[in-house]
Amino acid sequence: MKNIIMKYLFFLPVSAFILSGCATVPDKPIREKTDHGLYENTEPVLMLDKKIRKFLYHIEDSSSRTEDGRLTVSSKFINKTKGKLEVQIQTVFKDENGEMTDQTNWELVLVPSGSYYYYKAASLNSKAKDYTIKCRSVTTKGMGVL
Repeated sequence: MKNIIMKYLFFLPVSAFILSGCATVPDKPIREKTDHGLYENTEPVLMLDKKIRKFLYHIEDSSSRTEDGRLTVSSKFINKTKGKLEVQIQTVFKDENGEMTDQTNWELVLVPSGSYYYYKAASLNSKAKDYTIKCRSVTTKGMGVL
């Protein structure tokens, strides 16, 4: 009888531990990490620096095809500062699956105060179906304002 009680005392906590599992339920729901790539697939123009959004405004963009089927992108920006604005602009061209087919080099642009800048880029092949234009500041001190 004593032997049976000892078995129950041993196996009862062990079986309760196994059935309950090792992990506990978190108090707060687990938040998914946001991925910059997901945001990049939803917006046609990305301002990579937070403060550049105050200085450089994206007005409009459009796309067309050349005679040989390449995607051509044009975009219009305005400088809202009181000085010249130094920015770099790049276009990433993507296929129908959202994969990058090609990209342009970072282009240094000097936009005078209060003026518009018209940006234009063309893909290197006809596989491009979509695009993303990226803008970033050249310097962090003064955010590129000369």
